[in-house]
Amino acid sequence: MAARELPAVPSNMGLVEVASVFARYWPGGTPKREALALVLAQSALETGRWASMMDWNFGGVKASTKIDHTYFWTSECVTPAAAEKLVRESTATAPARMAKDQTKCEPGKVRVSVGPRHPLARFRAYESAEAGARDYLGLLSRRTQAWEVVNTTADAKAFVRAIKASGYFSGPEALYLSNVASMQREFLAKLPAEIPAIETIPPARLVLPSVAPSPQPSTPPAPARAGSRGYGDFLAFALIVGAAYVATSTFGGFRVPTVARAR
Repeated sequence: MAARELPAVPSNMGLVEVASVFARYWPGGTPKREALALVLAQSALETGRWASMMDWNFGGVKASTKIDHTYFWTSECVTPAAAEKLVRESTATAPARMAKDQTKCEPGKVRVSVGPRHPLARFRAYESAEAGARDYLGLLSRRTQAWEVVNTTADAKAFVRAIKASGYFSGPEALYLSNVASMQREFLAKLPAEIPAIETIPPARLVLPSVAPSPQPSTPPAPARAGSRGYGDFLAFALIVGAAYVATSTFGGFRVPTVARAR
């Protein structure tokens, strides 16, 4: 399927809602409390605590034109020479200008604001919270060193160092770490002992409005793996609730409701 440019639609969420989504699609099973708080903190930093999140891009991840994407204003820390080139080549449709706030870059770098349809303002876009969470968590899990830190010590300093080394962000590491560590502590205090199941979130809050769904494949999809959960599960939740029961299990400090479905 050809990549699409999706409209930049706000997909803001609250802390507990994002925690519910991440807990459902966490690679390898249910996350420990400290690990979930750490990844939530990094996601919150990249999305203005999810108030500025667009199209379920939980990690503020850039995109090529080969995958679904959208455009919106952003800023980058670059060398003065690169900034001069970006501003000089600015156009009405792909603008670039010096940012007003020049306090958030490392020494020797300057901040440039770029907007649609500038290549640096192109971000990954998703039709649903499920798709966005799967891709974001999958991206982190493929950065082996960072994901190992998440699931062992959940140490903010080691995690930020690992994603900085992989090129995840261009700003100063010390400032990024300060924000992530602070929000990790905050979220550890605020997260409920029991993370609500994703089925408690209204389905309309988990999909982009006014976006045509992806074309259905011409051949039937392969059967789902046993125990796998997808967006269809919670869309069908109302139909199966009579045949389901909620069992509570304890994992890594969380008591996560698990829905037992009719097979």
